[in-house]
Amino acid sequence: MDIQSIVLGYIFSTIISTIILWILIDKLGWNYLAKKLQIPKKEPGILTLPMGVVERVLYTTAFLVYEPTIIGIWLVLKVATHWGRWTKENQRGTYNLFLIGNALSIILSYLGASIAYQEFIRF
Repeated sequence: MDIQSIVLGYIFSTIISTIILWILIDKLGWNYLAKKLQIPKKEPGILTLPMGVVERVLYTTAFLVYEPTIIGIWLVLKVATHWGRWTKENQRGTYNLFLIGNALSIILSYLGASIAYQEFIRF
């Protein structure tokens, strides 16, 4: 693992992943939900973008230092705060999209860490 690979891994995890998730979640996912549930399109949160980038840095770092339990702890806290949305019938779709976004964020962070290691990481 060299510095260039680490930088490329973090660029993938932060910049490229942000673009991928913006297209998949913000553009496709929310537009689909807005049409399907006949709700107004989601207004972007004030810190949504930087929060996503920081999370992917956290996830990538957790993979690089072989501590994926950090990801689990973070997700428990994050999902628990949004759990009430699951119990409301009209918000299940948004909660599911939230979970999909988190899963994709973890996968993309894993790929970024694998780029940094120049191979797929094995635990």
